[in-house]
Amino acid sequence: MDRFTRYKHLRALWGRARTLLAWLSGPQEREGRVRAQRWQQIQVAERLTRDGIVRGTGDPDSAGGGQEMGQREHQRQAEHARREAQRQWVERQQRQAQQRRGR
Repeated sequence: MDRFTRYKHLRALWGRARTLLAWLSGPQEREGRVRAQRWQQIQVAERLTRDGIVRGTGDPDSAGGGQEMGQREHQRQAEHARREAQRQWVERQQRQAQQRRGR
């Protein structure tokens, strides 16, 4: 086998190896990013919910009417973040189930 043929074979082999490595590492990185986003959304939702509970109507700090509107907005955002995180989780579970069925 001459050097040029050997070079072509090694180059093709290296290309296949890179493709395989990208295929193997890609889903894990993507899953990690999705998991981090979901964790962040849940943390925000919990913080906003906790703030809404701590600053209830009996709290002297909530005497101003503007603050009550802010609390309602925080609670609405927290509920929205929770629903969005749950929706994404359900979609991911459905995709994984479809992938398992497709194998």
